[in-house]
Amino acid sequence: MESGLSKREVEQREVARHASECALEDWLSFLGHRWNGLILWRLSSGSRSFTELSSGLSGITPKVLTERLASLTEKGLVERSQGASFPRTTAYALTEHGKDLADHLQRFYRWATENPLAQNAVACQR
Repeated sequence: MESGLSKREVEQREVARHASECALEDWLSFLGHRWNGLILWRLSSGSRSFTELSSGLSGITPKVLTERLASLTEKGLVERSQGASFPRTTAYALTEHGKDLADHLQRFYRWATENPLAQNAVACQR
């Protein structure tokens, strides 16, 4: 037992620690989906149309992009807006929550480019 803590306090700390680890695990899993992080990265420099996103993400199908954008929107990271002109244009942009996450991705990007994984350094040529 930790010094000065009751068994109940130790258990409560363990539950809180587990809950925070679960939150981290959930977000890492979500961002680890092949396209979620890349879509957020593309939107970090400003709003984009579906076509701009699709052409900027080599290998993504329209179906998968639609699914990923819906998932990112559902999580409150991306917002979708439609223009009033014809033909209708749809744009996607980061929400404030998404911008906050993008700031962390920006730091991770800098770290990742300074510390590439050896086996992936040459293979990833996007």
